[in-house]
Amino acid sequence: MNTSKTTISVSVGFTAYNCKDTLVNAVQSAINQTYPIEEIIIVDDYSTDGTQEKIFELAASFKNIKFHINKTNEGVASSRNTLIQLAKGDFLAFFDDDDISNSKRVERQLEQILAVERKHETKSIICHSARLVKHISGKVIYQPCIGQTSIEKTPFGKSVSKAIFFGSNLHELKGSCPTCCQMARTENYRKLSGFDEKMRRSEDTEFCIRAAEAGYFFTGSSKPLVQQKMNLAKDKNISIELKNWQYLIRKHKKIIQKYGDYEFLDKWLNFKFKWFEANYKDSFFILFLLLFSHPIQC
Repeated sequence: MNTSKTTISVSVGFTAYNCKDTLVNAVQSAINQTYPIEEIIIVDDYSTDGTQEKIFELAASFKNIKFHINKTNEGVASSRNTLIQLAKGDFLAFFDDDDISNSKRVERQLEQILAVERKHETKSIICHSARLVKHISGKVIYQPCIGQTSIEKTPFGKSVSKAIFFGSNLHELKGSCPTCCQMARTENYRKLSGFDEKMRRSEDTEFCIRAAEAGYFFTGSSKPLVQQKMNLAKDKNISIELKNWQYLIRKHKKIIQKYGDYEFLDKWLNFKFKWFEANYKDSFFILFLLLFSHPIQC
């Protein structure tokens, strides 16, 4: 890339929790980046399976690896906020403890961000990457990210938060925005006050809603630069996901009411999670009520 490798520094941040079997390979994918990494920071969220020993070994082997050990299990949002506080790089790229990133991930995301900065004359940019998601069944699915279209059509602002809540037919607004493939200027994470520590799941979506409402641009790579492996961690279940989404929509009720029907969204959310739980009796009952009370939206 044209950018001088001595002028722009990048920190890579990992949150780690009970990942002793996957952490080393995940960190190795950060070490193997084609763009020189200023530092690799690992925040361990009070692991109990030997993960901390793996972190000590990695830090002893690679001088640019730093770590912080939480004294209690604080959750991923709190751990990511610690990464934001500790990061010294101009940019911060979030990696997950069980994912593998393409060796050119940081280089390509940095190029993408700088191109959007030049085009739209702003530094308020969040960048994601498409990813390949390997499910427990072994099936691999391509997952696009928001903003992975041309730089001219980079989505921004309230159009993004509206799409997160109610969807959109625009190609540039279709896709997800997970932190596992996210990168931005470190100062932007601090300006936005990081992640909501009350949330154990969907904190990445809530962060992007606030960024969108603050006028940020969302860009991304259509090439999958992350290989993500789904697992059955204790905080990755339907009931916890529903609880966090209910908190999210209550928190942003005023925003939702600007763009659509809050009551419909609340009921539709319950329908979807009941369906995912295979609770078809309750889900069909909710759907029946929605069809009666909100026939146009359904």
